[in-house]
Amino acid sequence: MFGNGNINDPDYHYRDWQLKRINTMDAILLPNFFVNKKVLELGCGHGMIGRHYSGISDVTFSDAREEHIDVVKSILPNAKTRVDDCDLPLTIDEHFDIIIHFGLLYHLKDCKKHLEDILNYTDYILLETEVVDSLDSMTTSTLENGYDQAFGGTGCRMSPKYVEEILESCGFEYKLILRDSLNSSFHVYDWVHQDTGTNKIGLRRMWVAWKSGMPGPMIS
Repeated sequence: MFGNGNINDPDYHYRDWQLKRINTMDAILLPNFFVNKKVLELGCGHGMIGRHYSGISDVTFSDAREEHIDVVKSILPNAKTRVDDCDLPLTIDEHFDIIIHFGLLYHLKDCKKHLEDILNYTDYILLETEVVDSLDSMTTSTLENGYDQAFGGTGCRMSPKYVEEILESCGFEYKLILRDSLNSSFHVYDWVHQDTGTNKIGLRRMWVAWKSGMPGPMIS
């Protein structure tokens, strides 16, 4: 599923981090949460997360870079795929039960506009991003460059409160996941706010969010 551990494998760099996110989701979500669901993985990269669920879910893989989608197709030839620049409104004519949204939000120019757009197309979202250490509602722009950075060259860094206000305004309930089981190398999730207003690389937050009125997806 995730290659053989060879550094020439395209998944090698991210494997431990991806597996820790997958294992944490599997530990906290209801056992049948993904079974027979329509799933959209946005910013999928090589689709490591979506591939884990492709045996039990109907997964569509989406990324802005066609070369990433080509890797997905080389591993799963029959995969459903899309090429989407998430700095633009998505042209989606279907509803997804679940959106997997890991490591994409901070690579976008306007995370608020993007979230408000995609939340129209789902009942549940698994959301993970790098954030700013601030207790206030704030966002800043940043220039990015690299094969796994902002497709349009401009990203953003936002506070957790900023993200949560968007979820609330769109009618979503959420649970912030503060588990050390997510931590991998310099990526840290269970850190405590110092309210410095800075965006240290590796400061991450993860949420499970669901449309108000839908059943909560988490193990109690």
